Amino acid sequence: MDWRVRYYAGGIVYNDKSKLGGIYYGSADAWVAQFDAVTGVLKWKRQLGTSAYDSATGVATDIHSNAYITGRTRGQVADTYSGGDDAWVAKYNVNGALQWVRQLGTVGDDVSNGIAVSGAGVYIGGVTSGNVDGNNLGGDDAWIAKLS
Repeated sequence: MDWRVRYYAGGIVYNDKSKLGGIYYGSADAWVAQFDAVTGVLKWKRQLGTSAYDSATGVATDIHSNAYITGRTRGQVADTYSGGDDAWVAKYNVNGALQWVRQLGTVGDDVSNGIAVSGAGVYIGGVTSGNVDGNNLGGDDAWIAKLS
C-alpha cells in the first residue's frame, strides 16, 4: 500500500483465458494491479512476460506511488537472458504505464524473492545456483542487488 491509499498486488497468470491486461505472452506471465484502498475498485492491471515461464514475486512502491515489481523469467523480458531462471525488476508509474524493465542473471537459476524501495534506490534479493560474485558456495546462495 502506498501513502496515497492505493493497494498493489502481483502474481502469475497461467493461460490466455485469464488475461489481465494486454497481450498474453506465454506459458505463464507476471501481473501487477492497482486498487483503490477505500473502495476496492480496480484502477489498472498489467501483464508482463515472454514466451517462456514468467512470474511476479514482489511489489513495492515509492513516495510518488510508482509500482516496482520483481520476479523470475525463463526468457528475455529485457536486457540479456543468461540461462535458467533470471531475476527481473519493472517500474510502472502511478497510472500503470511501464517505465522500464531490468533483467539480472547468471548461467544458473537466479530468482528474486523480494523488493524494497527507498530514496536511495530499489533493492531486490533472492537466491542463485550460479556465481553472482564469482564464488558459489554450493547449492543456492542468497544475493541482494541495488538498482539506482
